[in-house]
Amino acid sequence: MALVIESGSGVPGAESFATADELVTYAANFGKVLPAGMAQLEALLRRAALQMDAMPWKGGAASRDQPLAWPRVGVKRNGWVLPSNEIPPQVKAGQMALAAEIHADDLAPPELKK
Repeated sequence: MALVIESGSGVPGAESFATADELVTYAANFGKVLPAGMAQLEALLRRAALQMDAMPWKGGAASRDQPLAWPRVGVKRNGWVLPSNEIPPQVKAGQMALAAEIHADDLAPPELKK
């Protein structure tokens, strides 16, 4: 099933802030190893988004029905109020970094995991 991307408008059924293509570009730019298949990339992004939902974000959800933690209202960064209809690039980058780390953890031998 195709990955549903949150654009900042409270997309019903949204599962990710970043696309699989963006994740591939992120991995190439930062020297991260990822699986080659589209389904595996999308699964990593879904897993990262679920973990991000548990984080204590500033502000509040823009809508009671939105499936992900963003978009948010009442968030200030460096003294500036962030628009409630956008996903900050740092949130997308954070999701992609987390997805890459999840994959690295999946590859790690069990004896290295504590």
